[in-house]
Amino acid sequence: MGDNVCIMGKNMDKKISDIVGDLIKKYNPEGVAPFPFQNIENDHDNLNITFQELKDDIYGLILFDEDKSTFVIAVNIKKSKIKQYFTIAHELGHFFLHKERIKEQKVIVDKDFEYSGYKVLFLSENDDISKTEFEASEFAVHLIMPEHLVREVWKKLPNIEKGAEIFHVSSSMFSFRLEELGIINS
Repeated sequence: MGDNVCIMGKNMDKKISDIVGDLIKKYNPEGVAPFPFQNIENDHDNLNITFQELKDDIYGLILFDEDKSTFVIAVNIKKSKIKQYFTIAHELGHFFLHKERIKEQKVIVDKDFEYSGYKVLFLSENDDISKTEFEASEFAVHLIMPEHLVREVWKKLPNIEKGAEIFHVSSSMFSFRLEELGIINS
């Protein structure tokens, strides 16, 4: 089974871009990093974010509880804080982009995939699941590292490790975001 590697590019889907932009304006108007996810959770009565022990190969999941008409994001507490943080953003991507799919399937489980440099490994390019995961990851990266904040941080502090700490991501993910924005060369 030959895996294809798809790397998120500069041409983010307009729908995702608009949603992320609106969320940043509403829930992070001060432009703080790391992104204050609790603001989103507090504003949505139908969303709960929990931290619990999940199987080792699972980073997180989002499920729909029909009885309560509630979406639950579960994040694996056995993963590093950086991976937990990205997982929350990724699962929020599913919440804002794929609600109907979650309601239909009842759960989307995000297993072990590559987070460093935010490359996402897919089984096939045309697979609908791959597209869903790609969109959720694209959403996450742009939510937690919006272009204007990345540029501002880099201007004040041109250091990959320190920038990664500010955004609460890996150095490779921050570096890749800088490359994507044309701030540094690979």
